[in-house]
Amino acid sequence: MKKALSITFALLALIIFAGCSRTQESPKYIFFFIGDGMGLGQEQLTESYLGAYDTENMDPKLFFTGMPQKGFITTYSKSHKITDSAAAGTALSSGKKTGNGRIMKNSDATESFKSVAHIAKENGMKVGILSSVSLDHATPAVFYANADSRNMYYEISMQLPDSDFDFFGGGGYRNPEGLESDNQYSEKYTQQDQEGTKAENKKNMLEYAREKGYTIIDSKDALMALDNSDEKIIAINPVLQSGSAMPYAIDNNAGDPELADYVEKAIEVLDNEDGFFMMVEGGKIDWACHSNDAATVVHEVVDFDKAIGKAMEFFLQHPEETLIIVTGDHETGGLSMGNTLAGKEANYKSLAHQKASLEVIEKEMKSLQQPAYETIMTRVDEYFGLGSVVAINGYDSLRLKRAWKASFDPTYTRTDDDVVRYGYYEPVSITATHILSEKAGIAWTTFSHTAMPLPVHSIGNGSEIFGGYYDNTDIPKKIASLIVMP
Repeated sequence: MKKALSITFALLALIIFAGCSRTQESPKYIFFFIGDGMGLGQEQLTESYLGAYDTENMDPKLFFTGMPQKGFITTYSKSHKITDSAAAGTALSSGKKTGNGRIMKNSDATESFKSVAHIAKENGMKVGILSSVSLDHATPAVFYANADSRNMYYEISMQLPDSDFDFFGGGGYRNPEGLESDNQYSEKYTQQDQEGTKAENKKNMLEYAREKGYTIIDSKDALMALDNSDEKIIAINPVLQSGSAMPYAIDNNAGDPELADYVEKAIEVLDNEDGFFMMVEGGKIDWACHSNDAATVVHEVVDFDKAIGKAMEFFLQHPEETLIIVTGDHETGGLSMGNTLAGKEANYKSLAHQKASLEVIEKEMKSLQQPAYETIMTRVDEYFGLGSVVAINGYDSLRLKRAWKASFDPTYTRTDDDVVRYGYYEPVSITATHILSEKAGIAWTTFSHTAMPLPVHSIGNGSEIFGGYYDNTDIPKKIASLIVMP
């Protein structure tokens, strides 16, 4: 905490500098942070949970919300007002619109686009791509691959070694074996493990990466041992949850690697006289928002901000040479501060009573064999604090009993209303999550994405051009203009 405070004070001292016109030199070090699914609601909820804006402490608590330059971007895709991560990522990487599901190709898949990461590499910068989800998922993929569909995980991952980028880190790979499987896109991120049979004549992606000169590590000791002498690194987290993603921060064990550790090591490996470009995705903010899991969202935003804190430490050492940009690709969940049941009351700290992510909790629930309602209520209390430390009422009990029947009564017939209530999720778990959100004073409108504009935060050399209101396609154009100086 003392280290974080010292960074904050140093940052305040540099605000005047950061707000000035940029120097004639282009930034040598560029950090591009993308909070997948993160909008104003996710930012505001996290800061409010941390105690900002209360009567005794009105100051924000996050590194990136304290950055001096502010902007907003629109996020629509070529095919939909509400984008997906593939189209949004393509816009943020190439500066071009495409249809939902495309990875760095136009809507009819007849033209491939070039990413700003490739532009950086062509201009002598080292490049790092980091994410808390699998590195063949949509957002990291758009910085190194081109594909007709975001679901082509094997084909996407096989382009990674050909990129010649210098550091990949965080999650693993969903289909490195090239399994014959159904890759139909789903937003049910808690059940995305790849299944299928070994495809004929397909090389293992990790073997191919080794052939192309990459060193692959998958332990904390190996990660911590990396230094500036290392080249072409693929660092896979030693513990992976479903979808080959890093664990949710709320589920991480003490001492396990965090996204911030990968950023810190990437900085150490990439630092050189010609500078670097680093894209870092907080991918599981989106996944937690899909499941309307407010407590897990808060932990994910804090985890993402800690990674940004590592970039801020570097910025303070190189303030005239560094640019940091933070935004999202789209908002997920329609998260709002306030709901009808809570009125003007809000108790964000009640989220602290949740013990694990919805992914972990629903797996535990599904393991139960036709449990009694009383057993379910005991588990709900254990996982969410509902009933003992967070009071529930008759309406809450009615919904939980209906969810219990929907989940465990073999004679229960699902209705269309159940799809609205529970989405893809285990009924008791998602109902308890919604009730805890209501008690905290927040609400959700969807299990999917929304079309809301997103904030852009920035600091450093060139940051002034990221203020204002513009489209997401303008961000990589602005970055490229700073990389390729006239």
